[in-house]
Amino acid sequence: ALEDINQLATKAAKEAVKLGVRDPQEAERVARLGVSISEWLFNQAKPLEEPLAADRLAFSKAVYGNTCRILSDFQGARDAFRSAESLLDTGTGDPTSKAQVLQLKSSFQADTGQIEGAIESIDSAIRAFRFMDEPHFVCKALITKGTLMGPYADPEQSASILRNGLELIDEDLDPRLALVAKHNLIHSLFESGNKQEALNTLNEIRSSHIELDNPVDLIRFRWLEG
Repeated sequence: ALEDINQLATKAAKEAVKLGVRDPQEAERVARLGVSISEWLFNQAKPLEEPLAADRLAFSKAVYGNTCRILSDFQGARDAFRSAESLLDTGTGDPTSKAQVLQLKSSFQADTGQIEGAIESIDSAIRAFRFMDEPHFVCKALITKGTLMGPYADPEQSASILRNGLELIDEDLDPRLALVAKHNLIHSLFESGNKQEALNTLNEIRSSHIELDNPVDLIRFRWLEG
């Protein structure tokens, strides 16, 4: 029964991440549910189980912090990430768990003007994912880094990093991740003066947007097209 509840907490956190791009309010509600379940599991854990329960709760807190960021509740996000990092201090020390929290935190840092801290966080996450031989996580982290660097730092370097991330994507497995990477690549190409390549990539992703039919993504695409 406890394993089923563990899976429910993990499912809630992952679902909140997906919902963040379509329905932030619902994402926040689901993330809160994930935190509540994870907190209950943490409080029920036996001493030898506490480190793993702390890792799980830290991830749920970080996901909740990310939904707060999306909703511009930066104080709520700050508190959630502080709590997540404190929990990791008592966790298993698993590099992947820490890297997942750092990846989510990096977007919050960028949105609050801490670009150097954001780059440091995402670079630490990338190193950890590579060390743990997690290519899909490496791919997602590279795309996060490239996305952060576009508006906040260097569009040329951003484009290079996004291309590296795209080389690792299995588009059949995660078509939206590929779409996000190409969408942000267009921004970086345009800002760095590569306007023809930006236009070519824009035309390339039009059919993907229509196929995935995410209303929020389609609005973003129309804005980008304009």
